[in-house]
Amino acid sequence: LPAAIRHFEDIAFLKGNGVKKPLGALHPNNPALIVAGDQTGQSTPTITWVNVLAMLSRLLPDSYANAEWIITPDALPEVMTMALPVGTGGSAVMVVEGHGADALPMTMLGIPIKWSRKAPAVLGTHGDISLADNSKYVIGDTLAMTLDTSAHSSFRSDKTDFRIITRVDGQPGMIAPLTPENNGPAMSAWVQLETRSLD
Repeated sequence: LPAAIRHFEDIAFLKGNGVKKPLGALHPNNPALIVAGDQTGQSTPTITWVNVLAMLSRLLPDSYANAEWIITPDALPEVMTMALPVGTGGSAVMVVEGHGADALPMTMLGIPIKWSRKAPAVLGTHGDISLADNSKYVIGDTLAMTLDTSAHSSFRSDKTDFRIITRVDGQPGMIAPLTPENNGPAMSAWVQLETRSLD
């Protein structure tokens, strides 16, 4: 039961739409969410090293220490074979950095990777890879969890029913992306990559 509760709370805190449930940090309605653009002519479904760097450039520097990559597991082959383009050649980034031999979940640019089946989207679509500092997400737990059992409600089928009541809410702790003092591109604690399509 605790594992099931954690599972559904995680989903709500990550991608809930805010209607009678938490507003998830990675839901499009998050007012502070930044969506980084893909590369011109990028095919779908792909994730490139340039995509990763573009996302990191939009992350608040204050979030570097707490951020994590949240990536759908079906993107693992794409991430592990990303190459740093050098002229007409290139090299496999994750292998050159030594991460190819690391035990899962590993890191990318020193930031932990969380391979999650709770990621908002599949490979190639908006939400397949996110860069998130969820220490900036606010959770309100307004009721101590209660657990009740009843042997009476399903007495005829020789079953015991369980009822758990909990009251929680959550929402991003930022109301908008922040503009740097040098008026550069806006930055946030939550960055996603847009759906890749040929331009």
